[in-house]
Parts: sequence; C-alpha cells; structure tokens
Amino acid sequence: MNRITLIAIISGIVLLVALTWGYLFIFGTPDSAKAVFARFGIVDTTVVVDENDTRIDTSPVGADGEVRALRQLTLRPVAGMQFSGENDIRYVERGTGYVYEIDLVSGEETQITDTTFERIIDAEVSVSGNRILLTHEEEEGEEVRVSIGTIQKNDGGVSELSTLLLPRGAHNATFSDSGTEIYYLLPTGDTSEAHEYSLAEGEDRILFTIPFTAARVSWGSPHYVYTTPTAELLGYVYEVGSDGSLTHVREGGFGLTALGYPNGVITSTQRGGRVAGFAYEGADVYELPIEVYPEKCAVIHTRVSALLCGAPFVASTGDYPDAWYKGAISFEDQLWLVLVQEEEAALLADPQNDTGRSIDVQKIGVNEDGTQFLLINKNDNALWLFEPIF
Repeated sequence: MNRITLIAIISGIVLLVALTWGYLFIFGTPDSAKAVFARFGIVDTTVVVDENDTRIDTSPVGADGEVRALRQLTLRPVAGMQFSGENDIRYVERGTGYVYEIDLVSGEETQITDTTFERIIDAEVSVSGNRILLTHEEEEGEEVRVSIGTIQKNDGGVSELSTLLLPRGAHNATFSDSGTEIYYLLPTGDTSEAHEYSLAEGEDRILFTIPFTAARVSWGSPHYVYTTPTAELLGYVYEVGSDGSLTHVREGGFGLTALGYPNGVITSTQRGGRVAGFAYEGADVYELPIEVYPEKCAVIHTRVSALLCGAPFVASTGDYPDAWYKGAISFEDQLWLVLVQEEEAALLADPQNDTGRSIDVQKIGVNEDGTQFLLINKNDNALWLFEPIF
C-alpha cells in the first residue's frame, strides 16, 4: 500500500466519523443501526406483511371524526358473505373455504371453522349463517363443483364444516329467501332441470324444465329464466308460472342479463352501442338511467321497486358482458339508489373519491331492513360495508 492510498483511506475514515457525529448531533441516537441507514435511504424497504393480521379499522367514524359510510372490512379475499344477526356478518375466505365472523360494533373478527378446502372460487351463505354453498374447481381452471356445507360442532366443541356434493354439472345455485331450500340448475341432455333441495328433509325435486341448456335463473317469486348472456347472441327472458310454464317477457337483445325483484324483472342489453336497462312490471315498462347488472344490484325490500346498484358513470361499450365476466375489463363503480318507477338513480357514494380506492362490485348483499350493504370488490376480492344515508 503506497503513501497516497494510505492517506486516502485515513481521510475517508475521518470523513465518515465526522458525518456520523454530525448525524447523531442533528437527529439524536437511533433505536438501531438499521434506523441510521433507513434515514439515508439505503436500507431494504421491502414491507413484511403479517398474513395473520387482517384486522381493518371497522369503526364507522374516521380519525377526522367524519362518519364513514363506506369502509373495508378485511384484507382476506372473500368468496361470499351474509349478514348474521343484528351486528354480525359471516364470510367465506376465497381459496381455503374458512368461515369468519366480524362483529360490526367492536370490529373483532373470529374464525368460525378451520376445515380447509382447495380452490374455493365462490360461496353463498344462508341467512342463518350455518349453511354455505361452496363452489370449487376440481383442478385449477377445470370443471367446477358445488357442495352444501353445514357448520356443526364436533365432540370437542370445535366448529367444522361438513359438505355434501350436488350432482355433477349443477350450477346457478343459491338459497331460498328463508334459507331452508337450495335452488340449482342441472343440464340433462338438450334441456335443463331447475331443482329445489330441502335442507330439512334432504329431498330433491324438479321444479320445472327449461328446453335449452344455455340457461340461467333469477330465483325468486316468481322465477325468471334467461339465456346465458353473451354479446354474440340474442338473449331472452321468461317468467316461470306456478305450473312450470315459461312465458316470454317482452323483447330480447344481445348480451341480455335479467334480475327479478318483487314487482317485476329488469333486463340489460346492448342497444345502439351501449348497455340499456329496462324494467317490466306487468304492462308497464320503465327505462333505467344507469346500467343494471344482476351481480351488482341488491333489492331493497323495504321500499317499492328500489335497488342499490354499483355502476360506472361512463356507459359500457363493446363486448359486454363477456369481457367483464372473463376479467378482461374492470369497472370503476359508483353506488346508486335506483327508483324503478320514477326512472331515477340517485348517486349515494363514489368509492374512488370517498376512499381513494376503486371498487368494481362483483357481489352485493343487503340486511333485512335495507340499511346496510356488503360488497365484494372484483379487483381484489376484498369485503366492504356500505351504510348509506337515504
């Protein structure tokens, strides 16, 4: 080592000591060596997330004292949810099928079951919270199966979720309003059978038959049958009579979807390069001012012909609804109160503006008195609570 190199090294050490002394003089002694480097911006800034810490602030009042009508409830991906009791909700974790309960007053979250499933992609929770419809992929991206889950306590007092598979091919499954029956469709050759399974008796019966297989049902009273929606083909909707007969409801359209509600049925179709929605109540026809999608709307039973819906300001164009179902496009939804007979929609919330988060509503549920709504965000499958002031 020559003299010039030695002098350079010593000068460097002196400079480092001086800089360190100056730093400590200005900022004080750090808690750790890592804190020193962090302040100079040269530390590993990778955020380590505790996967077990999924608690979200569920308080209805924010730090600024403002009432928060819209707030996220959990970081876990959610497959399905339901209000359970006056102040509780139950939800099913996507992937594992674990069932959790959140107390909306305290914000405490409790894991109800630890029975592990694989590839759970969708779930429906009954009004009692103890029955669950689970939809899973047999292999990733392969055929899906639907099973009925029942929460029961074992001999050790631990809650478990036991399941019973519906027939292969069963789909479009949901609970009746009372939660005591399960409705589902089953393709049989060139037709489809609409089934009702009684949970109490364990009996299955055919409600009616549909003369085609590409079918969906908006279950209710009455039921409405419509062709599987696609922008490539004309779709139609039919009302199911008490004798199982199908009666055509008005005109059809490309990309048709349908949503039944107590007074009638709403259809959305491609029309003039945009999505148009119409409500049919007997001989009366109402045009809706926003796009209405079955997955994005909840019927408010405490009001006449009223729904709460997620829909974007900008009207959809192009390959609707195929692109949305396939995940090729995402909507930035606002939340609206839709008054069918007035042909009006009142803006209740803009999630992006109100929370800084964009919500593409994938599934929506409502409590018994129509004052609280649960939303699943299609962007990340997170669960949100909305408590509007009407």
